[in-house]
Order: sequence, then C-alpha cells, then structure tokens
Amino acid sequence: MRLSSLLAFSLFFLLNIFRIFASTCWDLVDPRRPKEFIKADCPTESGNPPNLKRDNDDMFVVTFTCTVNDQTLCNKVKTAFTTAGKLITASIAFKTPVTVNATFTSFCVLYNECSTPTTTLITLGGAAPARTMEILDSDGVTRLFPQSLVKQMNLDNHPAYSSFDILALFNSDTNYWFDGDGPIHADQSDFLFLIVHELMHGLGFTTGYEDYLNNPAVALTPYIAVTQSSNSSGIIFTGFVEMIFDKFMVILSTGQRISNITKQLNTFAGGPGALFANSSQFISQFEASSQYNLAKQVMTYATTPKAIGLLPVNSSDISQAIILETSLVPYVGGSSVSHVDYQTYSNTSDFLMRYLQDRGKTLGQSIILSGNYSGGPIGPKLRSFLSWSGYTVLNQSVPFSIIGDSSYYLNISSDANNIIPSLGYTCTLATLFFFWFMASQ
Repeated sequence: MRLSSLLAFSLFFLLNIFRIFASTCWDLVDPRRPKEFIKADCPTESGNPPNLKRDNDDMFVVTFTCTVNDQTLCNKVKTAFTTAGKLITASIAFKTPVTVNATFTSFCVLYNECSTPTTTLITLGGAAPARTMEILDSDGVTRLFPQSLVKQMNLDNHPAYSSFDILALFNSDTNYWFDGDGPIHADQSDFLFLIVHELMHGLGFTTGYEDYLNNPAVALTPYIAVTQSSNSSGIIFTGFVEMIFDKFMVILSTGQRISNITKQLNTFAGGPGALFANSSQFISQFEASSQYNLAKQVMTYATTPKAIGLLPVNSSDISQAIILETSLVPYVGGSSVSHVDYQTYSNTSDFLMRYLQDRGKTLGQSIILSGNYSGGPIGPKLRSFLSWSGYTVLNQSVPFSIIGDSSYYLNISSDANNIIPSLGYTCTLATLFFFWFMASQ
C-alpha cells in the first residue's frame, strides 16, 4: 500500500512526523510505535541531573508499574530489571544514572492483542529511547542522540532532560522464565534476556533509516525534518537527520559510508531551507527526485544479506565490521538493520542483539553455549559499538553470579524453530502491520 495514494492518511501521518522536528527534542509516547514522536519543550540548560542512585553496581533507576493481579510475578519482573541493570552497569561506566519507565501489562486487555490456538508469534515487549536530542556531532553533522547517551557526555549546555531516558513496555500474556523457576521449559522465554536486549535499543542500538512515506517499505531515509514556515504558508524542509547509530553504518561491498548517502539525500530540492506548500507536495517532489533513487538503493542494501555493517569512523577494514541484519525479505521495519546478522552471530559471544530470541534457553545458557565470554551477555562487538557512540565501556569480567545459579541448567530445547520476537525495535511482519493499523486510526 502506498501512503501517497491515500491523501488523507498521508497528510495525517506525515504531518505527525514532521511536527516533531520543530524543536531539538522528541519524546516517544508508546514503545510499540518507535517511529512516532511528539514535540518536546526542551530549552537549553546547564548542569547535570541530580544523582538519583547511589548503588554503583546498578546505575538504572526503574519506575516500575505492574498491572497484573499476581504480586509474585510482579516481584519477579522487578527483580529481573534489577539484575539487568547490574549486568549492564558491569559493562558500562555510567556517569549519570539511566532512568527507565517500565510497565508490565496484558497486551490482550490493553491493546486487544490476544493469542489464539493458532498464534505462532506473540509480542513480548520492547524498549526505546524516551527522548532523542539533536546534537552537533564531532564531525560537524547534527544527529539525534538518545538522552541516556547525552547525559553521559557532561555537556556544559544541553537540551533539557525529560524524566525518563528509556520507555519499556512488556507483555504479561507470555510464558516467561525467571531465575529460581528451575529448568526452563521449551515454550518459555527468559525475561532477563529480553530486558537486556531491549535496554540496548534504549541506549541507542537502532537506526534512524526507515521508510516514513510507504507501507510496505520502498525507500529508506533518515528522519524527515521540517518546520512550519513563519507565515504558516507552507513547510520548510530542514534535512534528513541521522541517529548516532547511522554514523557508523557502511556498505560492506564498497566501504561507502551511509552518512555520505545522507549528505546526498540532503541535496534534495536544493538542500535544507526548501519551501513546500504542504506535505503532499513534498512527497510528490521527493518521489520524483534523483535522491529518491538513492533511498531505494538503500532499501536494496537493507534486503541483501550481509550488505550493511558498522565500523568506527577512523576505520576502513571491512573485515572488522559488525554485520547487520539485512537478510529479511521483505524488509521488516524494526527488525531489519537495527540488529546484528542472525546467521553470523548465533552461537557466538555477540548473540544478544539478533532480532529473534530463542525459546527454551536462558540468558546464562546462551552465554555458556556461545563460548562463555567473560563480558557476559554484552559481547565484544556490541561493546565496541557502545564505545564508538560515546559510552565508557569497562574492560572487565562480568560476574556470572549476577545472573543466578539456576542459569547453569543445560536442559536446552532442540527445536530449531523455537524462536520468538520482541517488540520495540524487534518486530515481526505481524506487529509491523499492527503498528500501521494503529497509526491509521
């Protein structure tokens, strides 16, 4: 379905996206819709936020809401968040605590997303940056940074911080496994695995490249930034804006930096400052432009196995790249590109950021069976990315005892198809169409 063919929906959806770029900050309302933000009031201020936590072993401050009428289950979920915070804190030296707004609730009750006897996939949940901020990067390019990362930079002046760095939402209508439950069963998903994975997305492991004009996806661009003209006679295109993740993306066959493609995209209509009568004029002119062909080429890369990777800006050694997930055809927004290649990193120490989670296997088992990496679930390549982005990564072993003794159970399911997706930036086709349906209402 082409959105540009449905003018009413196109205007609604595109203006909703455009509206968020009138400021330098954007707040996410619902982790189920990672492409939709609202404009945030964030005047420049100085100083760091107050230190909300004094536990140096867990620098995550979680505001937890549990709507399930099962206090034992709620306590298990809350404990798992604490464990996840300790695991990540053992790998990253946070200067300022990371604040998380986490909810554990029934998706069937709240969103009418209910499992049936024929359901093959069920959404587990997800997390995403609660606020992203437009920051001038070291290479002179303005990019969107997750608030959690900006807070670690100790900037003299910065956009005002919101109450939370990460929004997390998890589905209680699932058979989860928790530490202390005994051996994991083949139909269970380790809740700790899910939290650690999704918090990585909340810290910035996600691309801004998406198709904001079509469903299904046809052409990929970074976020589309426009603002209302001063006399309200139209909209002003102010550029395609990358996430910090995109700074490190490269085309593996050529070594071309995705940021160079972004620069070419930003020559559209003469570059930032171009005036359009309305969003439909912007769409029609962009789709008729040579820059749109570039966006379609990015889409081709995003659906060609092992075509896109991550490299630090000072490297051209493709053999050292982190290979991203580009094997999904058709393209799956949220799963494609924003994860590591499933085939390459299964059974390796960088298993965590694959787009599918294994049922019947705990996080501790995954660590052991993938080589027992001393850094725990945050593998060496993920650590590299976090360091490139600006986090201070610790070069130390992560105590396995944090995870819990019962993680040593090795009663592994042999069902190779026993895999399940998360939400947020780990969605399936089913959840992708659900996002589109909700946005169109």
